[in-house]
Amino acid sequence: MAKKYIYITSLVKQVGEVKISLDDQKWRVIYNRQLTLIDNPFVYNRRVMELLLNVVNGLEAKDLKSLVILTKTCTFNPINKNDSEFIVSEKEAISLINQIENNSNDDIFDPFETERYCKAFYDYGLKAEKAIKNYKKK
Repeated sequence: MAKKYIYITSLVKQVGEVKISLDDQKWRVIYNRQLTLIDNPFVYNRRVMELLLNVVNGLEAKDLKSLVILTKTCTFNPINKNDSEFIVSEKEAISLINQIENNSNDDIFDPFETERYCKAFYDYGLKAEKAIKNYKKK
């Protein structure tokens, strides 16, 4: 969480060239002329964002940004991005977040709102863990 947005991040740890897309269900990774398919982290991030919007009162979609970070073992071609989904190398991740925050005209989160969001995320996590434990007992 930064001052203006909550960043939902996924890390892609692969070796090789990653063929990326915002909407494909799978991404292609090519290394030594072999193809591997991996789940699209943007799809996962969208699910997380949707869940958070349903769990936390007052949280709005404009407050969330999806960030996919690729490790230095990946190569990729930049893609057209929208204003809420970003892909970046791990080396440039902090710079990108700072750029997004600095170029935004949105207000800084109120510290009390930030605390409320964090408590809601934490409470939901505890509830989910309890549900998983109960499910495993069955």
